[in-house]
Amino acid sequence: MPRPPPNYDYLREEIEVLLQVSGLTHNAVRAWMKEQKGVDISHATFERVIAAWGITTRPRRADLSAYDEERLRARIEELFWESDEDDATCYEILTIDGFALSKWQFVELRKSMGLYRRIPKDDQPSYDEIIKSVLVGVIKGGALEDYGYRNLAREMRNEFKLIGRNRIFKIAYRMNSAPFDARRIGKRVKVRSYLPKAKGPNHIWSVDAYCKLELFGIQIYCCINVYSRKIIWAYVGTMAKTKFSVFSQYLSAVDQLGFTPQILRADHSVETPMMADAHLCFRENQEGHQLRFNKAFWYTTSKGNNTIERFWGLGASAAFNRWRDLFIELRNNRLYDEDQRADRVAFLAVYVPIMRYTVWLFVGSHNRHRIRKHPEITGYVAGIPNTLYAYPELKGTENYGIYIDTAHPEIRQMVQNKDEFDLISYLPPATMHWVDHTLVEGGFPTELDGREQAANGEKLHVVAYLHLRAAAAAHLAAGGELVEFQRPAQGAGLQPRDRTREVFAANSFPL
Repeated sequence: MPRPPPNYDYLREEIEVLLQVSGLTHNAVRAWMKEQKGVDISHATFERVIAAWGITTRPRRADLSAYDEERLRARIEELFWESDEDDATCYEILTIDGFALSKWQFVELRKSMGLYRRIPKDDQPSYDEIIKSVLVGVIKGGALEDYGYRNLAREMRNEFKLIGRNRIFKIAYRMNSAPFDARRIGKRVKVRSYLPKAKGPNHIWSVDAYCKLELFGIQIYCCINVYSRKIIWAYVGTMAKTKFSVFSQYLSAVDQLGFTPQILRADHSVETPMMADAHLCFRENQEGHQLRFNKAFWYTTSKGNNTIERFWGLGASAAFNRWRDLFIELRNNRLYDEDQRADRVAFLAVYVPIMRYTVWLFVGSHNRHRIRKHPEITGYVAGIPNTLYAYPELKGTENYGIYIDTAHPEIRQMVQNKDEFDLISYLPPATMHWVDHTLVEGGFPTELDGREQAANGEKLHVVAYLHLRAAAAAHLAAGGELVEFQRPAQGAGLQPRDRTREVFAANSFPL
């Protein structure tokens, strides 16, 4: 007569607590049964027994208030569309953010929200048609030249369109292969074998200007966090390289973030003394005593400032060169003359908003792109800039930012001084009013993003510029006025402190 099967019912309650409350794995519970109860059970038998008991090893997610449930869902949707991170990293981020749920619960909730990482095979043809319709507009606007296949897929995600990177590249390549082929030529450049040794987010910031558009009156200035390579701020306007403008840019970022980096890094440019002095003041206020200048500010050559220079190189190939080539073509065809006020006013009115939009798109894409591992570079951290910056715990480091005391009289005065400089405007209000009126009269929008087409198929921004240029020339010839901004002299009357000026003079730095 066969031996009756063993009865494990006397252990049911304890096993259920271990699995559902303590969260032990099946193997851990089997080990407990053997050590504590002297019961040796195989994995297959254990699975069969708990299935017969109706015990699930995936605990229910804790009940959340309607507010917390909404916050969790909003955060999951934000991570899905904007972070470009995988499920494991997204789950770690949610845990750091204070949401209590298991990884399995996170994945199930994501799927219940319709956020799938793969498109069902039956739905792929309809998705392909959607992508083709979007790419038609991208190609007409000339923006396809700005993207490699990674950035192109990321741009589609910005528009909440889910599609695989390789699939979108194949579709785009079939529609227009020339921009992608051009990007392959001469792009294999040896990467520098070092980076500044940044310990974590906000340990070192690097700042620098992009000078290739200065001939046309457009200036770009940027700050990058060296550790994560996240762009902290990017300014596009007409006065990026003045002492007071850079001073105001830095203070605006610090005021918004609430902290400064430990070290600022810049080249030997005339626009940096006010910013350097402000940063040294913040650091000394935090330390409670005077610091050596190089404890807060590092000067280097432009080529040595390689973190930000690398960003400019990427920006030039991915976003800026197309516009620079267009501007040079206008100048060569005598459609732009930097000595003519009508040309300058029309050019700034049309192309400053476009360049702001272009830089904004590229910065957003850069901050979301995945930096791959590179064994030849020391002091190098792989990952996505936004994630590396916001969640240093994922890499075992910390935020090295220094929080500022806005109640301190000297710091409060500095923060107030920044408001004296307008970082947004690029033409005076009266001139902008005339520009907007003239554009509307001509049937043009007051701001263009550079992708629109005119009815005749020409680029709308070129047609708008030529219309505005002719109108401005006629307005000035009739005795009208079109006022431009004047560069603020010597930082609008503000100067670095005497001690900082002495350091600059001793090292032959420009003041």
